[in-house]
Amino acid sequence: MRLREIEIEGFRGIKDRLQLIFPAGFAVITGPNGSGKSTICDAIEFALTGTILRFKGVHEANESIDDYIWWREGTLRKTGRVRLTFIDDSGNTRYIERMGEKLSHPSHTELRDLLLRRPVALDDLPYHLAITTILRAETVAQTGLELSERDKFDLVRSALGTADISAIQRTLQAAVSLLALEVKNHEEEYQRLRQTKLTYEAQLSGARSDAAKATTQGDMTERLRALIPNIRGGDLATLSKTAADHLATLHQQINELTRLLGNLQALDGDLSFKAAQAKKIVANLEPQNAALQKRLVELRASLVSADKELQGARSRAQSAGAMRELIDLGERISLQHGQCPLCGLSIDLKNFRDHIEHVRSELKQGTEGVSNALRKRDAIATDIAKDEQTFQTLVMQLNAAKRDIAVFEALTGETASRLADYGIKGLEDKRSSIDAVTTLKATLEKSATEIQTALGAVESSKSIARVLELEKTLQNVQANINSIERALTSIHRASTLAKENFDIVRRVAGEVVDDRLAALSPLLQEIYERLKPHSTWRELDYRLRGDVQRSLSLRVGDGLNPVFTFSSGQRRALGVGFLLAINLARPWSALDSVILDDPVQHIDDFRALHLAELLSAVRQTNRQVVCALENRDLAELMCRRLRSSSTSEGILIELAYDQNKGVVIAKSRAVRPPPVHALLAA
Repeated sequence: MRLREIEIEGFRGIKDRLQLIFPAGFAVITGPNGSGKSTICDAIEFALTGTILRFKGVHEANESIDDYIWWREGTLRKTGRVRLTFIDDSGNTRYIERMGEKLSHPSHTELRDLLLRRPVALDDLPYHLAITTILRAETVAQTGLELSERDKFDLVRSALGTADISAIQRTLQAAVSLLALEVKNHEEEYQRLRQTKLTYEAQLSGARSDAAKATTQGDMTERLRALIPNIRGGDLATLSKTAADHLATLHQQINELTRLLGNLQALDGDLSFKAAQAKKIVANLEPQNAALQKRLVELRASLVSADKELQGARSRAQSAGAMRELIDLGERISLQHGQCPLCGLSIDLKNFRDHIEHVRSELKQGTEGVSNALRKRDAIATDIAKDEQTFQTLVMQLNAAKRDIAVFEALTGETASRLADYGIKGLEDKRSSIDAVTTLKATLEKSATEIQTALGAVESSKSIARVLELEKTLQNVQANINSIERALTSIHRASTLAKENFDIVRRVAGEVVDDRLAALSPLLQEIYERLKPHSTWRELDYRLRGDVQRSLSLRVGDGLNPVFTFSSGQRRALGVGFLLAINLARPWSALDSVILDDPVQHIDDFRALHLAELLSAVRQTNRQVVCALENRDLAELMCRRLRSSSTSEGILIELAYDQNKGVVIAKSRAVRPPPVHALLAA
């Protein structure tokens, strides 16, 4: 099956509908940089895989290739379509079409059937087909020579069609892992059941011990019925519950009687003496307290009077000060024409002076009155403070005595009330009450002991049923343990068999890959010799390592690794040859086409000519070759070298980029096969 036609619209740099028709032989696509050659290869890859692998996993500024798959004008994007049409040797056509992100035709299952010549276990068939069909200059070294050794081995194994064995190997590996998990789970369940068995065995031992007691103590059911008042028939469980409830009530009564007995002993001893002393204190302190309160009332009234007296004395003293200044002024002025300068009365000098002295004497007495009033007021305040302190002390003593009395009376009342409930009345004779409580408590304790003994015997009789129940449970647990043991034996046997089969398949897989690699080696060596990537090292070999995780590396010369010894151009030339060998070795692929996207980038003209010769040889295998080249002269050379059949035509397509339309076909011409006869008979 070969590529017949590609129809593209609104994809990458292609705005309007673009149709390319490929002949069965070859197609050479040329054009300047940016004219759309790689876009044609991108469209083929997108139709096969739904993405463009060289941009897979690349993100920048929160964008990915998904944002640039379709034609863009500013911020607007046009969702387009890509359609690939294939033709087989019988002339039948099939097609793949993607519209937007969706595979519109065929279904994914039908796509797999379309691309396969025979069934093969490849998880991502379109990916493997794309990287071994479309050889790009920018990724050829990365996807070919510079792959890790393990990835290189996987690529070759997939191309050789040995992935089926690897799928069986993975299935067996999964089975081994699953069986190991089953073993782990069953062993954990086995240990859990063993622990459960030990727990039940311990419980059974205790139950058997209780059952043995039941046989020695006899049946005390009737004794239990006799000890508990107002109990009628009922089964053993009801009797046990009623007895337990009654026993709990007896214990509560015994505890309360113990407390009441303590109360009685306290009331008959220390509390009684303390209450009597408190009553005496109250009788003695209450009169003193009343007298002191009366005295405080009188003193506070006296204090009010003293405050008023002090206030009056201070007012008079203030007036006396002003009068003193007036007297001093009159004395300095003295009599004026026989008249007093203060009041204007006619008076002689002696009487004037005597009157001045008399007034000064009265003013002095007024000043002393303030001091006397203040001393009187302070004395009353001091007495009040002393009496208040004494009053507080008396109140505290009185309150303490009253509290002792209240405690005694409250305890007496509460004890008398509770004792009355038990039929013990009156606390006048506390010794008699103490004896009555002691007797009642002993009676209840004896009853509780008898009920406890009988209840224990009844509960022991229930242990027989518990023994039977535990024995049955243990039988079930042991049956489960036996089942787990049988399952473990089977799983261990299956696990051993799976490991043996896995080792066999792994060994066979290695042998098959070795055999097919040995068959591929001459092809790889021939391609290497035709490309001549290195002038000195003319032979190429490979090396396999590992039994479980296989790896493949290429070697030149005396076991040298070309990854580290070849130049950039040499590595790309060898990468093209390596991927081309894989393409030619795919027995499972229905697509007999190889597509090269500018394979001569970073390759000198000498090796480019070798590549042209190599592709000419590939054409001899009846494979279709599609090659995109920027160099027009090299494109013409490639067209001449690819004319390898007298029946298969080729085509040369020249692309250009229009600012408004995007990628367009500038011109194309058919490349006819070479003539069979150069000269014709006359």
